[in-house]
Amino acid sequence: MKTEPGGGPGVVGVAGGSDLGDAALQRDVGVVGFSAVEDTGRGGIFMTTGTPQLRLRPVRITNLDQPEVPAVPGDFLVTVFGEGGRQLFNLWFCRLENFWTKIV
Repeated sequence: MKTEPGGGPGVVGVAGGSDLGDAALQRDVGVVGFSAVEDTGRGGIFMTTGTPQLRLRPVRITNLDQPEVPAVPGDFLVTVFGEGGRQLFNLWFCRLENFWTKIV
């Protein structure tokens, strides 16, 4: 797959009177969702029956203590460490810029 530098989002969803101004800033994001509805507004909702609603493809890491992956607060990350049958998968959340907290 080839991507062009300076591209924009592949899919943009807008609801609840949101404007599209911020979408141009999301140059390297595949899907962007905006909602201006207070209390109930969501940028995205994923629903299925009998299967997971979201799949995060693991990023291979070499440091189990702190992934060396750039991050901004609010990011989620799934990592894999090791090879073959001895792989360890973890879920991380970014609370501070470029600092990950392991969830599981």
